[in-house]
Amino acid sequence: MNLRMAAVLLALASLTGCGPMLSLHPLYTDSDQALDAALVGTWTDDEGKILLRVKPSDKAGYDVVYLDESSNKENLGVRLVKLGAFQFVDITPPTESGLTVPGHLLGKIWPVDGSLHLAILGTDWLKERIANDPSAPAHEETSDGQLLLTAPTADVRKFVLRYAKEAQAWDETVLQRVAPRK
Repeated sequence: MNLRMAAVLLALASLTGCGPMLSLHPLYTDSDQALDAALVGTWTDDEGKILLRVKPSDKAGYDVVYLDESSNKENLGVRLVKLGAFQFVDITPPTESGLTVPGHLLGKIWPVDGSLHLAILGTDWLKERIANDPSAPAHEETSDGQLLLTAPTADVRKFVLRYAKEAQAWDETVLQRVAPRK
């Protein structure tokens, strides 16, 4: 992952007050083709620091343009994953050539009355959980303290679903829909 993309994922994660916890493997499988029309549109945080433009992808999932208050722009891929009663998102940078390995930022997402709730799996909570849970998914901690899940997709799916209802596991922010320009 390049430094600029790492900064974007960090900024996106910081919306929810957490540091970036990434998964080496995706949360989605090839059979995950879920789309939710309520997610399409333009969204901003309460402070107006970021803007997300969400549209269906030509491939699968969504294409998201991320704009921050300094007019930095990045394109992200987002896949919606339905597990049980929950909708999760898997956020990735676009495929890049070279020696980069895209990480997967994992979260839950749900629309409520015109707003969009985004909850990213919390790094601090996850570090504590992994230290105390012998059945936690395989992982590594990088030299800078970032947690990287290395477990295969099936194990990551089981893990996020197991803790989907645990409020402390997720750092949440609320995004508001931006009215379309006329």
